Amino acid sequence: HRDLKPDNVMVGQFGETVVLDWGLAKARGEKDLRGPAVLRKATAMRADQTIEGYALGTPSYMSPEQAQGHLEEIDERSDVWSLGAILFELLTGRPPYQGDSAYSIVSKVIKEAPPKCREVFRSAPPELAAVADKCLTRDRKLRYGNAEEIAKEIEAYQAGGDVRAYRYSSWELLRRFVQKHRALTAVTGLAVVLLLLALFAIRRESQQVKASLLHARHNLAQAWLSSAHAAEHDFFWHKAEIFYAAARVQEDGPEARWGSVIEASDAAGVTRIAGPQGWVLSTAFSPDGKSVLIGGGDGVARILDLKEGRELWRLTSVQPIEAVAFSADGKRVASRDLAGLVRLHDLNGQLLGSATCAARGTGSLAFAKDKLYASCSPALTIEGPLPFAAQRLASCGEDVLVDQDGAVRLGNVRFEVPAGAHELACGGQVVAISSADKIIRLFDPTGKALGVLSGHDDRIAHLAVSKDGRRVASASADRTVRLWSVQHLQQRALLPRAVPALWVDFSPDGQTLAVGEQQSALLVWDVSVGHGAASSFTFLSGGGYVAANSAGEIGRYSEKGELQNRFAEEGPAVDLAVHGNDLAAVLERGDVSMWDLSSNLRSRTIKFDEPAREAIFLADGGLVVRLASNRLRLRMPSGEQRDLGNFGEMADWESSKGYLYVRLATGKMLRIETQTGAVQPLQQQASSFAISPDGTRIAFGSAGRIQLFDDQLLFHGELAMEGAIASSLAFSPKSALLAAAGPDGAAHLYDLDNGAEVARLPVAGATQVSGLAFSTDGALLRLQAVGSTSALGGVRFMRLGDISNLAKPEDALQTLLADHGVELDGTALSPLIPPVQAVSGPPTAP
Repeated sequence: HRDLKPDNVMVGQFGETVVLDWGLAKARGEKDLRGPAVLRKATAMRADQTIEGYALGTPSYMSPEQAQGHLEEIDERSDVWSLGAILFELLTGRPPYQGDSAYSIVSKVIKEAPPKCREVFRSAPPELAAVADKCLTRDRKLRYGNAEEIAKEIEAYQAGGDVRAYRYSSWELLRRFVQKHRALTAVTGLAVVLLLLALFAIRRESQQVKASLLHARHNLAQAWLSSAHAAEHDFFWHKAEIFYAAARVQEDGPEARWGSVIEASDAAGVTRIAGPQGWVLSTAFSPDGKSVLIGGGDGVARILDLKEGRELWRLTSVQPIEAVAFSADGKRVASRDLAGLVRLHDLNGQLLGSATCAARGTGSLAFAKDKLYASCSPALTIEGPLPFAAQRLASCGEDVLVDQDGAVRLGNVRFEVPAGAHELACGGQVVAISSADKIIRLFDPTGKALGVLSGHDDRIAHLAVSKDGRRVASASADRTVRLWSVQHLQQRALLPRAVPALWVDFSPDGQTLAVGEQQSALLVWDVSVGHGAASSFTFLSGGGYVAANSAGEIGRYSEKGELQNRFAEEGPAVDLAVHGNDLAAVLERGDVSMWDLSSNLRSRTIKFDEPAREAIFLADGGLVVRLASNRLRLRMPSGEQRDLGNFGEMADWESSKGYLYVRLATGKMLRIETQTGAVQPLQQQASSFAISPDGTRIAFGSAGRIQLFDDQLLFHGELAMEGAIASSLAFSPKSALLAAAGPDGAAHLYDLDNGAEVARLPVAGATQVSGLAFSTDGALLRLQAVGSTSALGGVRFMRLGDISNLAKPEDALQTLLADHGVELDGTALSPLIPPVQAVSGPPTAP
């Protein structure tokens, strides 16, 4: 009921109103809500009593729109209704609506038309009765526009003039002209005073009601925002998007608006897709990589769309589904449950065959040469068309890798591994086998040893090898998922998990890893290799960016990350700088190569008397180079060079409005005038700093806070960054946002118009985030994931939309709910539509 507190429920009992105090029951730990301890009768209320904290006004004088809670419709015409109700009671001796309780009166106000004044009391003055009747018209457009019009009507009546609401006969007009009713005039004057006093009280109450409703909507919006943050922390990006939209419906504030346009899944590198009600026990990518098949502890096998996170197909079983597999053509799906039941279906739900292991136990599935193989416990056979006995097996193209009787074989090849239970995987020309010693051994298909991978602290639950054989993934009970390089025999990335990981599977292109774990959601980890490193990347003013790799190649990329041009260098580039069409590449050997981006040709090579390490362009096209001795050398557009001095070890620098701002490794800040070389030490000690593109704002980072100054170094405010040190900062092109990052493994975004943090987005597997930079149009935020994912390249991009182009909150929410097939339930989501395909029932003969 709209007029009750969230923890109360109103029920009817033998003609009485009873309020069930749910909150009291929960506080006492009671589960049986029928007990007398949690039931209380609603306090009897007079018809004219305001229900404090529940109703929107005094029931007998509420307008229909006020009684229905239509806040947007409440205006002066609502006050006119209330004044009409008071006038009605003055003329008749009772209010227009009566009842046994406030709730019954509110119901009549909403549903029933008010009685006519002279039908209740025939002796009421007809003119004043007409005024009251017009005030109490249910159609708001037919009422008086405001209280002033009512006052004029009563003054006209008092003075013997015409009342517009009343249709006079000729006799009545003559009588009012010749008769004087002083007593009635006095009563009318008193009525006007009472009406004006009542208007003041009603307006004050209406303002209080509006404030209370706005406060309630603010609290509800905050609850949705908390749900959105929790979803982001767990990498449920689809849920977070819906929760932000729900928050906007209640209060369209900056945090909800920015949360609606920030797409952080690519930057975070991990997405969780809800689906099963139990653990994700196994996974398998479809051959096209667009969907993934999962086996759940809830006894359901599902196919989930990776782009939308929606369920496309399902198969139900009595037992948990512990193994799943796609056929090579993607048209058939195999599943194996804990009871040993193996089933083969097509995507239309048709059962193509089934078989049952002789005993319960763990097992696996593999397609090879258009045949489906299933493993069972040792020394047992499978009844039916799948005659193969093994502990574990894995598909190796046209053959099957088998763990049988403690030995691992591929055809006639036997691999030298310790006896016992093994996890198996194949990819390209690589065979990966793990055993009880927590070591992964690598072989080629002939049995030749390629090396070992070690690092897990507990049992390895599952292995996967990328299709090209270059990478291995492992899931372990030590609560980690690890990515390994076959070529270097080293760990390339580590993803810590809150629960043990159970299963891993590579996408066909090897760029994505599906992870099953002891949680009711599928984990999708982006393990693609990023472009460049923190010191060899820069955005271009015309869109896109340039990045250098360790092989000495500089690539020019579009906004979508597509390679457009290559600039070949004789060695690696350690720094890049851009000014217009000029690209300066500082080479590892110490030279600076200048490239013309309009022609994609090298224009010249600049050499110095000692190796160059970094470069930065000034607004006039001058190039400042930091040399190996930490001296700064200015090369002007004319080619003339000039020393700016040696300031010790530098950590960071930026140029703005004829100045060069330098942060030393000690945290000390300097400002150097580039024309004269004059040096000004600044009072600020900073862990990082950034200058807005227009040069009017400077941000200095430190432990737990970010301080903002203007270009005259006057203090303009402070931003909180709780629990972290701001080690990287960046302004958006229009200075509307400030991005910050540090050792907490997250990217923080601040709306500078109100000084509020509008996003705190985690980056999977990163111990630190750095290298923040906005694209020139503000649509991309580039960051560097440092730590466990640094070996992957670590460069990620966060997409930011335009908050000025957001759809209306209600429309945006309905669109999202329809797109994802869910509905809101409290602060959670529940399925709205059934799966596309549902397959269930007992197995049939093959």
